[in-house]
Amino acid sequence: MKRILLILAAIILCGSAVKAQSDYKPMVVEGRTWTYFASHYDGELGETGPEFLYNITIDGTTEIGGVTYHNAYRYKGDKLDKNATQPAAYLREDGKKVYAIMNTESDPEFMLGDYDDSEIVLYDFEAPLNPQWVWSEEETVGVTEDRFVTEDAVSRRVWRTNTGLELIEGIGLNNYYSELLAPIYPLPTGGSAISTALAYVSDLYGNIIFRGINYGKKPYTPLVRRAQDEGLKFVYYAEGTRPTAGGTLQQEKYVYNIELKGQTKINGVNYTNVYRYRDALASDAVPCAYVLEMDMVVYGRRNAAYKPDASGFDRNIAPQDCGGLTDEDAVLYDFRGPRLTPVTEDGEWEESQTTVDGMDCVKWMFRRKGDDKYIRTWIEGIGVDDRFGDLITPDYAPATGFDHTTIELHHVEKADGEIIYKGTAFGKWAGIETVTGDTAKTVAGVRYFNLLGVESAEPFQGVNVVVTTYTDGSRQSRKVIR
Repeated sequence: MKRILLILAAIILCGSAVKAQSDYKPMVVEGRTWTYFASHYDGELGETGPEFLYNITIDGTTEIGGVTYHNAYRYKGDKLDKNATQPAAYLREDGKKVYAIMNTESDPEFMLGDYDDSEIVLYDFEAPLNPQWVWSEEETVGVTEDRFVTEDAVSRRVWRTNTGLELIEGIGLNNYYSELLAPIYPLPTGGSAISTALAYVSDLYGNIIFRGINYGKKPYTPLVRRAQDEGLKFVYYAEGTRPTAGGTLQQEKYVYNIELKGQTKINGVNYTNVYRYRDALASDAVPCAYVLEMDMVVYGRRNAAYKPDASGFDRNIAPQDCGGLTDEDAVLYDFRGPRLTPVTEDGEWEESQTTVDGMDCVKWMFRRKGDDKYIRTWIEGIGVDDRFGDLITPDYAPATGFDHTTIELHHVEKADGEIIYKGTAFGKWAGIETVTGDTAKTVAGVRYFNLLGVESAEPFQGVNVVVTTYTDGSRQSRKVIR
């Protein structure tokens, strides 16, 4: 009798498991969110930055022609703002079919498919072979695998096709160049589009219910593209000594800037121009170097036609020294994990996270073996932030004949003057001596004025007009943002 009961229990459990597998898992569920890892795609250049995450969330309903549809919002950021975002599509699910009406007035950046405003069958989980899911006209879709997969105690039916697609019940396609509202879309031969793949799907409460092929990937913050697109200015503080005409060493402190503007074609490749200057970028300025960013690696090469400033402030990028740059590409940064690092010391890099201008960025820190002190710091989208380098000389060594000059990042600002990052030297700007030729002026006093004209012996928080008076009676004024 006991054996019979055990057999019956096993049959019941087995039947329950089969039923759990066979139960259809719906797709259009209130509060469900699909999160995608994406980057911009250029038909001629291929993958280009920046990388980013975006979401599709089902939230609320809309009645169209007497039929109730669920709103599908597509948006960037952590939270959906329905006041600033209109639905990208309207979905309804009937049986095992998912129908959609695309909103052709939604954000054109994300119009991945070629749709009008008529209703279409977006997914058919009864007959999953959509004849449109092919990469070329010569292909014919066929199922090569039909199975169930279980994740977080939920079993879903999965179909794999001979064209490399993976269709998952209640989820959609889990492939590159595919998303919920555009199951498969052709990449352009010209122009630009979005290259995207599923990271994960979460429920109304934020619990992850499915992990896609891009799960765990984090957006990379490009350095070169962002600096050029946003007009970033990298401001550096330096101090040390340099030889005078009389053969003595002269103490000096100064600030200078680096900007990335325009491009120059070298051997058929477009490089971004790097300008290095003191007070203002001249209209006829010559790039001191060129940089190129590919696959999270930043390369640099010198401009042999560049002549250093008469004051010698930029000697470490002069053609005769050049901070290690040559006429060939050199790796300046490798943000995949500094495997190709130009740092010559024997040590190790450690990875952490930081936030720059509201964006999460990877921060790499280097220390010698057996030493607890970090001597190198690289930050995505910023570059080097330590005492021995600037954007294009991250492993800087002082030029021959100069005492050990330190170069530190003071801050990074946007074209409108907004500071988005404060470097290790932030706050050291006040009271810097100015060097002209071989003669250093002696500072007699420094006064600070805010935008209301109020004077102070100490700098104000924000914008300061700094008036420096020298012992020879001359004065210098400059604007400083603290």
